[in-house]
Amino acid sequence: PVSGADGFIEVPCGFGVGATGGSWFRDYDDAFQEGYANGVWTGITDEGWDRSPYFDTKVFDLFLEVADRW
Repeated sequence: PVSGADGFIEVPCGFGVGATGGSWFRDYDDAFQEGYANGVWTGITDEGWDRSPYFDTKVFDLFLEVADRW
């Protein structure tokens, strides 16, 4: 679910210390080891939900713009 207050996505995964900065993937394919990054672990709520800013089309557009410069 997306938090209405700040637009972060939240999942009850229970990541622990050291998970900060880890990528969140959507539609991950184990066979090809690829998927779509749609967030990055940034913290945990008091209720134990892991949180990430949501990578929407604006983030994807930024990625494409930067990738074109490499």
